[in-house]
Amino acid sequence: MLLEKNPKQVGKTRSKASAKSSPRARIPRQRSVPPKETTPVEDTASEKGPVHYDWRKYSDKTGMPLPSGDLVALDITKIFGEEMGPGLGNRILRILQWRRESGSLGDFGISLTGDTDVTQEQCLRGLEWLRANFPVDEEAAAEAWRERELERLYQVMEKDSQRLGFYKRDDALDGVDLGQPQQGTEFGQRYARSELAAIREENERRWEEKQKELEELEQRQREQRPPREGQEEPDVVVQARERLSRRTGLVLSADRSADYIEQGRQAREKYNKYWEEKAQIIKDNEAPNMSAFQRLWPSALVTAATLGFCILLAQTYEPPTQSGRLWPNTPPALSTCVGILLANVAIFILWRVPPAWPTLNRYFALCPGYPIALSNVFNTFSHQQLGHLATNMVLFMVIGPKLHEEIGRGNFLALYLAAGTLGSFASLTYHVLLRRFITSSLGASGAVYGILAAWCLIRAADHLRIPFTDLQIPLSSKQLLGVMLALELFNMWTGKVKGVDHLAHLGGYGAGIAGASWLMWRASERRRVVEEKRRKMGFLERTFNVPPSAGEK
Repeated sequence: MLLEKNPKQVGKTRSKASAKSSPRARIPRQRSVPPKETTPVEDTASEKGPVHYDWRKYSDKTGMPLPSGDLVALDITKIFGEEMGPGLGNRILRILQWRRESGSLGDFGISLTGDTDVTQEQCLRGLEWLRANFPVDEEAAAEAWRERELERLYQVMEKDSQRLGFYKRDDALDGVDLGQPQQGTEFGQRYARSELAAIREENERRWEEKQKELEELEQRQREQRPPREGQEEPDVVVQARERLSRRTGLVLSADRSADYIEQGRQAREKYNKYWEEKAQIIKDNEAPNMSAFQRLWPSALVTAATLGFCILLAQTYEPPTQSGRLWPNTPPALSTCVGILLANVAIFILWRVPPAWPTLNRYFALCPGYPIALSNVFNTFSHQQLGHLATNMVLFMVIGPKLHEEIGRGNFLALYLAAGTLGSFASLTYHVLLRRFITSSLGASGAVYGILAAWCLIRAADHLRIPFTDLQIPLSSKQLLGVMLALELFNMWTGKVKGVDHLAHLGGYGAGIAGASWLMWRASERRRVVEEKRRKMGFLERTFNVPPSAGEK
């Protein structure tokens, strides 16, 4: 199962299972009481007022203390809610206060670097509280911040230019007042003429010469090959060809082939953008205001119904006759697995068809921000990336036919569908409870890992053989399953593997283990019944009757 950042996905969501940085919010600046002085203010305290701190002594990483000091847990709860602790809440307020005092709020925004658990909404609440309790002239502070940044960048550029030899400082002009009437002239500038400016002027002169030559050449070609009688070349086509000529450095004739390529590209972009906007369910990246129960209960009902269908399928499925099969000359195990493979490939191809995006976004991608109940089942057949599809299907085609031969088609299909659905619901529940709404999930990983877990338990081999070779590994199948589970938990805990839905994988493992345990219990019960009947048979029955094993399915 892969967490996708799909450009066509709902509200442009695809990435935050692991996307970690959110776009900076545009913060309206507040203008309040102007500062009384522009000189640095020392940290002072008065008997009647709060402590005033100088923001220059602090940084954006730690923030600056609030004038009233850190807030207690009750105040933090009133501002951010019950899920916010006093330590993190005070840290958010200190950082936002430093950005307000320093004027860097417009550049840094309200997002906290590295704190993925802090949402934009929580930061906005803290900012509103600070503005209501500690007025600051944010516009004046932002203007001062911009001036300081410009001066700092200018000094950096000056040092780099001197180091690279583009610019040579004239120390004789330092401190010399050239006078207001001469400002704006070559001799009225503070610094001497730089070599970088001379290089730029030379490049501009060469570009103008090439441009003139290109125009003359195009004019000659136009005269030699005029348009057909009764037709005039539109100005927009001429301008487009000229733009392409300047961009590529090639001389384009009036056959309009390059213009057709450019127009086709623009038409495709417009076409794709239309279907992207039409496929969006959530606008402006804002999830609907719904409780966790409202988001989960429809998917929970669909999951329960799917599990009931899987149990019924496993109990009642009867294989068709040889003449009734679609591919009678193909082994049943291979036919079943190839059918599932073709279904996944078909959905992968549909993701390349823009008119299919609205349907695929609703039913073949799981989005915690606005979950569609049926997507909990259908997303297990959906892939957007070729690497994701290839990884899942290769593993499925290696393990799937072997497990199918062991348990039969009905049990195999039921196990595949149940593992994928339970993995999707586990992922949905996890992201909803953590309020990670700007993300989406899709893929057959949960179902494939469920098949793999069931194979490891049912096969119960003491040694593993590498596929397509005679090499064996001294590792039992159950030990392999334990290693894979441990690796999945480790990756989930450390977060080093980005863009992977670990909860869907674990849900698939759990469904596969439960399904395999149930199948093995059913097999043991059938053997127990047969042994019980055999013990109750008399001598003549055991001698002349049909062996009890014939009653086994």
